[in-house]
Amino acid sequence: MENFTANAQVFKHSVVKRIILKATLTVAFFLSAFFVFSQYTPSENKKANNLYSKAEQFIVARDFSSGISYYKKAIQRDRDFAQAYKRLGMSFEVLGERDSSFYYYDKYLKIQGIHNMPQHTAFFLIELYLKKGRYKKAAMLLHEYPVIDSEDKIYQDLLKRINFAVDGSKNPMNHRFELLSDSVNKHHSQYFPIVTVDNSQLIFTQRSGGSTEDDEDLMISYATNGGWSSASSISPLINSADNEGASTISADGRTLIFTSCEEKNSFGSCDLFISFKIGNSWTKPRNLGPTVNSIYWDSQPSLSADGRILYFSSNRPGGKGGRDLWFARYENDQWTKPQNAGSEINTKEDEVTPYLHFNNQTLFFSSSGHLGFGGYDLFKIELLDSSQTEPVNLGYGINNELDQISMTISADGSFGYFAQEFVDRGGYRRSKLSKVTFDESGIIKNEAVYVTGRVIDAKSLQPVKAEIMLSNLKSSSEKEAYKTRSDGLSGDFYFVLTQGSTYGVFVKARNYLFEDFTFDVVSNDVSRPDSLFIYLQPLEENAELTLENIYFEFDSYELSPESRSELLAIARFLEENNVKVEISGHTDSKGDESYNAALSKRRAEAVFDYLVDLGVSAEKMISRGYGAELPLIKDQPASPANRRIDFKILTIN
Repeated sequence: MENFTANAQVFKHSVVKRIILKATLTVAFFLSAFFVFSQYTPSENKKANNLYSKAEQFIVARDFSSGISYYKKAIQRDRDFAQAYKRLGMSFEVLGERDSSFYYYDKYLKIQGIHNMPQHTAFFLIELYLKKGRYKKAAMLLHEYPVIDSEDKIYQDLLKRINFAVDGSKNPMNHRFELLSDSVNKHHSQYFPIVTVDNSQLIFTQRSGGSTEDDEDLMISYATNGGWSSASSISPLINSADNEGASTISADGRTLIFTSCEEKNSFGSCDLFISFKIGNSWTKPRNLGPTVNSIYWDSQPSLSADGRILYFSSNRPGGKGGRDLWFARYENDQWTKPQNAGSEINTKEDEVTPYLHFNNQTLFFSSSGHLGFGGYDLFKIELLDSSQTEPVNLGYGINNELDQISMTISADGSFGYFAQEFVDRGGYRRSKLSKVTFDESGIIKNEAVYVTGRVIDAKSLQPVKAEIMLSNLKSSSEKEAYKTRSDGLSGDFYFVLTQGSTYGVFVKARNYLFEDFTFDVVSNDVSRPDSLFIYLQPLEENAELTLENIYFEFDSYELSPESRSELLAIARFLEENNVKVEISGHTDSKGDESYNAALSKRRAEAVFDYLVDLGVSAEKMISRGYGAELPLIKDQPASPANRRIDFKILTIN
């Protein structure tokens, strides 16, 4: 549980059950306010004044318990003692007891009246009504307050926030909510759910008690017929006597990054740690290191489906506010230095709990700085949509006046899981996990599609450990859209792709000829994902294949931009293997024979020249044009499939 101390607004632990309102009243501020605003209208009751004076003495000595007791005694003597109510509101505000604070401020307002307050006090109380979900009341009070300067920035900001909340609450989203069973919600509080792409595993953080001193652990539950198994500790190697908090898991459920606080081998108050699942067991976690972690608070990770982008929240220097979203990339087998996610996302307030959807395009997060409904609200932003200049509030229904901290969304975007905060009978704030099924409007633009497969030796039919790279043929980016590896023991692999795109797939393994093909992504059922079986030929002389992702302009030998990612991969293959190859061009039988022979030769030469420009030695290649001599489909020589570029191993040195 992340906890604000009374004297400094910093997180002590890695997880938020609730994030208290950013206090304008720390202990130091409260004490200074005592001296600055010591002038007040005393009670007509002498004993009430004496009790009030004793309370003030205790507050100066920072004995809040005794001070609060005497303020209450003063009120018992004079039920209309406005200043005592105000001091009680301030005291509970310092202690972070928001509900009690609001109760006494509300009493103070009813006695004092909004018209008789200085502007900073009036606006502070109006904001409290906003954050309690009393939107119409907040609007009424702001309308009634005699504002001297309607162009005042503070006034305009408060007016904008109130109008947003009033308008938004009139049309709540038509989502369906369902509290998860006691097999999951069996602890004092559950929060920060994450789910694997196949919806088979639910991982979350639990706290056994209501105190910030109670231990936090990571729990896991498995999907059963229509429900979830009884949640249990994810691993004795991961959970410890310290706090294990917000986590993220790769789409295949085998890479876990989580927050651990106050570890002996940490760089700051909270650091990010990583663990890998081998078989059915998790490895001993290791710190992600000083490149990612800092001497500050680093927490709440979110890993992209392919494990190459890591978002997290941090209060390190260089941000826009208190806690900002940052991200790092995994390149060349190491994490890059984190970058700030930018001013479109981060504000002068707090941005926390990022969640990057499986489509690698939609980022969800919680914020107290963007327009919302009171506390921390959930937002989303489409990272690849240049027209979207600011995050979108997920709307009233998901958000309300309470703190909505985190959400995880299914691959198809039809439902999600999140922690719902509530107040129990004892007045304590708790949270349980709920499922939300979204209405027809949906919540993401592009679904993610889960694909499984296996890489196999074409001759022995044994599994092969291979590297699989995918490029989006509709994108101008030269970077791979996705990169993964098949398991060395089973040959199994998975990848998660964005619906509606076409991908070029390039597969390579040591001592094998590479394989390439095109894959069109359409919607599928994650319970029955598409399956691909990839057969690799051992690297030997005369092994050959057709280059599926080499494209030319119509009736031309000019290479299309979509070919570049494939050519880059082929160049790397030739650099890594001491071979000599033939690059051959072929056409169908349509048209003049000499023209076809010349076109096929020029196309093969275009590929040859491109690879040389990429740094491949010309001595490792020859190019030839065969025209229509060697059709791929012999009984249909005019078939367009016969127009191709082939790649053949001539010699191995």
